Order: sequence, then C-alpha cells, then structure tokens
Amino acid sequence: MYLAYMGKQGLRAVAELCYHKAHYAAAKIAELAGYQVVNYAPFFNEFPVRCPRPVARDQHGTAEQGHLGRL
Repeated sequence: MYLAYMGKQGLRAVAELCYHKAHYAAAKIAELAGYQVVNYAPFFNEFPVRCPRPVARDQHGTAEQGHLGRL
C-alpha cells in the first residue's frame, strides 16, 4: 500500500538509492583487512562477504552499533 504513495518515480529513486548504498558498503567492506566481498554475479542490494573469523562475533558487534546482518 505504501509503495503506491511513492509513485513510479519515487519507487525508482528508492531502488537506485538502495543499489548505490549497497555497492558503497561492499567497496568499504572489501577495504577491510581479512574481509572479501564474494562477487560471483552482479548484485542489487545484497552480497556475500567472506570473513576472517566466525560471523556470529561480527554480527553481535554490528547489532550493538545498530546495523543488521544475516547469516
């Protein structure tokens, strides 16, 4: 229902924002020592990351900072 309020242009603007923010985040993560963005294919707003230690440790720390990640 809320998507209808945004209209065609609003939905497109949100989609473009999601795309660019995801690619920005991927580039920043790739700069971190030990982290690797695994790009087997083009992506829209989700991407796999190879981590140097168990993901549960990183996920807990990022949740405390207000960021969400999925296993």
